[in-house]
Amino acid sequence: MTLPDNGSGSSATTIDVSDPTGWSAADYATVNGNQVRSALAAIALAEQDKLTQNGQFDASGLAFADIGCGAGEIAYEMAGRGYAVYACDYSRSMVEETARRCAAAGVEVVQADANELILSPRTFDVIHSSWVLHWVREIDLLLDTLVGALRPGGHVVLQWNAGHAADQPDGQFGILREVAERPRWREQLVQVPFTMRRHPSDHIVARLQAAGLEIVDRVDDLAHPPVSDAPKMTLIDVRERVKRTGMGQQITALGADIDDFLDEAIALMVERGDTSLRDSRIIARRPNGPDCGL
Repeated sequence: MTLPDNGSGSSATTIDVSDPTGWSAADYATVNGNQVRSALAAIALAEQDKLTQNGQFDASGLAFADIGCGAGEIAYEMAGRGYAVYACDYSRSMVEETARRCAAAGVEVVQADANELILSPRTFDVIHSSWVLHWVREIDLLLDTLVGALRPGGHVVLQWNAGHAADQPDGQFGILREVAERPRWREQLVQVPFTMRRHPSDHIVARLQAAGLEIVDRVDDLAHPPVSDAPKMTLIDVRERVKRTGMGQQITALGADIDDFLDEAIALMVERGDTSLRDSRIIARRPNGPDCGL
């Protein structure tokens, strides 16, 4: 569920050449509960649509792809349901954790960059990708790949940050970049800029429909309610969540200054009323019958 890059396709070598992301799966897994719950809920909608369309549903023998698998929670759950699972992530740490978690589950785990993803045509019954699209440079290229890899009747399940319209303010991602350009932070972050991108949901929908897919579900400004007994988040909690789900090599670059940077960015988000990540969800189905494709 992570796919940071530095905008050029190459890693920031002065930070860490062994992993182009800087992510820690162990840290990520401590704060991604809402993301996992949301992903499972979205997948459930696709499965319900399969039941509605076919009059029955059994995951056994179906093929499931998890693009941006994060710490492997989704891949593990889907394998337990009977899917044959392919899971990939750009982060070596995430791939290693997914392989460890799914060691006895028969999951194929691969380190792969979604910007250069290759999937065999007409291979998967469900392709899921949560919290990845906003790291992708060429979104149409990835969508082409996902559509081509769907079997007839297959579903693509997409969730991502910054799905809001292009004519609206840039939001949290823009604020992070704006603060990073301030004199205090520019030198520390010049080699590891924030590269999250906005991909409006209108564009994603249009692209999928042009490929012949049918939109099953669409939600913009997707809410992620906390579990009922969860304590109210503090500033420290917010900092940690941003670090562990939205920053990789920037943490190393900022060092002891990381909390000061985040406090400055969070204060600006609050001042401007941009405290939402503007998440979007789209679920689309490839029709049975005649081929469709971009």
